Amino acid sequence: MMKMITDRLDAILTRELVRAGITASQSRALGYLMARRGEAASQRDIERHLGVSHTTAKNVVRRLEENGWVSTAFNHEDGRLKIVSPTEKSVSMGREIEKRVQSIEDALMQGLGAGERKELARMLNHLYKNIRNQTKKQEGAAPRPIKP
Repeated sequence: MMKMITDRLDAILTRELVRAGITASQSRALGYLMARRGEAASQRDIERHLGVSHTTAKNVVRRLEENGWVSTAFNHEDGRLKIVSPTEKSVSMGREIEKRVQSIEDALMQGLGAGERKELARMLNHLYKNIRNQTKKQEGAAPRPIKP
């Protein structure tokens, strides 16, 4: 059941991203910038947040800049650091996406009472903590070979 729900939500969000002309990686980078509420981020911060290589982060930022979603400048104190800032275009889109996400969440919760919503939130938080803990364990463990 969870897979069916996440697949459907993923399809909805992907359709929205396509309409906006942005990829999933680019949207995650923009989401990270928006969550910082105006605080600048370096390209290295984005790299770490996305968990991608330097080259991948560089390409994501480059495409975002080419399409007017972000602006970049080199840090005055350390010329090696590229500072990435959202543009008004991305701030405006961020507000629109927040509205759409809220609309989707409202549709998902339709027909649930206050107690049911509270219980669902409790269970989802529990699942999230389990996933986060499992991810931490996997990050600390040596990679296991995949058996054919």
